[in-house]
Amino acid sequence: MKTILKSVILLVLFLIIYYGDLFAYNVIFDAYTEEGVDLRYRYDSYSNNCEVNLCVDKNYSGVVTIPSEVSFESKTLTVIGIGEAAFRNCNRITTIIIPSTVSYIRNSAFNPTLPLHNYFHVILVCF
Repeated sequence: MKTILKSVILLVLFLIIYYGDLFAYNVIFDAYTEEGVDLRYRYDSYSNNCEVNLCVDKNYSGVVTIPSEVSFESKTLTVIGIGEAAFRNCNRITTIIIPSTVSYIRNSAFNPTLPLHNYFHVILVCF
């Protein structure tokens, strides 16, 4: 019995060490940009960063500035990406300003059905 218990404990410890992200989780939360646009973010507890997951305000018209950092549960998270379909069907946005902290933009993050000249400008700035 003791041998089985030791084996199980060693296996669990191995899994925790080898697969450290086993207990990581993703949380979806909303925060507003400086323009008052409601953006939904996906927080990854393993990396302690987040990505823009969805533009909730589909009828917003104008400029959207993605912040380089957002606050969630008393943590300051760095925005490192734009998720798949995050700005799909946000046809009235004219410009999206992306901070230098964003290192990736997932497939179809923007509206793929419109020609680019009918859509909006994406501006990468360092702030």
